[in-house]
Amino acid sequence: MSVLTIIQAAFDEIGFPRPASVVGNTDQLARQALALLNREGKQLARSHDWKVLVREHSFATVNGTSDYAFPADFDHFIDDTGWNRSDTEPLVGPMSAQHWQEIKSGTLGSGAYGQRWRVKRSTSGAITNKFVLDPTPTEIETLVFEYVSTSWCADATGATGQNAFALDTDIPILHEHLLIQGLIWRLLKAKGLEYGDALAEYQATVRVEQARDGGSPKLSMVGGRRGLTLISSRNIPDTGFGA
Repeated sequence: MSVLTIIQAAFDEIGFPRPASVVGNTDQLARQALALLNREGKQLARSHDWKVLVREHSFATVNGTSDYAFPADFDHFIDDTGWNRSDTEPLVGPMSAQHWQEIKSGTLGSGAYGQRWRVKRSTSGAITNKFVLDPTPTEIETLVFEYVSTSWCADATGATGQNAFALDTDIPILHEHLLIQGLIWRLLKAKGLEYGDALAEYQATVRVEQARDGGSPKLSMVGGRRGLTLISSRNIPDTGFGA
């Protein structure tokens, strides 16, 4: 479905006359529906780490550079996914401001830590956050982490992600039926109509989709990661292994 057909489907259920177009339409109801649908998409995207919105970001470090930009569509991290692929070691972070300052001030030694990171405001250029490493890299290494994208919709081809509908032919990346239900209760509320049943149905459907999203792993009764043992080179002596 496209943004136009999503809004038409919602209007059909409510009993509103179908618009022939949405984006650029001067009709107030069509304009309101587009604004509410974009709000719904953004809030639905942030309500859950939808697997369809999860991305992997890989970047190469630069000698003498500690600050690195986030992807343009970055919303938030998937916890515990940061790795140094070159050293096959997990990244240590995000560090708290207190812990970071202890290390940077020399209160704590650095030998017990791997590559540390935290999010800090950029000290130059545009006002934005950066992915900051300590110690500052001295060689080229490949780092990766997973994150949730803000691109909950896309252009008609699906190739270009977006964080709002901009053309009638744009398509959703999130579940279209959730967007339809979300738009219905929002329109009813905006027009001063009874929306309680529509909201309750929408919330129940969202809970079902969140529970089904990506499936669930088997849980170990003894804790830890099932079937995965991590051995860091920092925990293995250079000599005398096995002695």
